[in-house]
Amino acid sequence: VFGAAETIFVERNLGVIKFIEMVAANADRKVAILREGILKNPSARFANLKVEDYRLVEDGFDINVDAPNGGLLIINVPHNPFWVASADRADIKTFPANLIHTGTVVPAGAKSIKIRYKRALLSEKIVALYDKP
Repeated sequence: VFGAAETIFVERNLGVIKFIEMVAANADRKVAILREGILKNPSARFANLKVEDYRLVEDGFDINVDAPNGGLLIINVPHNPFWVASADRADIKTFPANLIHTGTVVPAGAKSIKIRYKRALLSEKIVALYDKP
């Protein structure tokens, strides 16, 4: 878990090998490599977000940050649509970063980030089908 020191946007159709080479070349500097179109505002400049501490919990992560100006948070888990995030209890979006990570934009002033894996179990879906009035 780290705050990205810099963000580089690459073409959507950049091949996987080239993408991995870029990630590897920039990993020690904590650079986030994102495909164009991932963020609504790609011209945003992300301030240096500082991760104060984090805990692995049963279904995700609890992360405390110092982000007076916001920032880009990178979590070392592969992205998929079942990861959901919140900043101080307000929903924020997750997206793929560095081909192998999950990223999220942390709003200015946020302190507590929660990342959770939320995938309904088959049993929950069946109950929901029959539980409707």
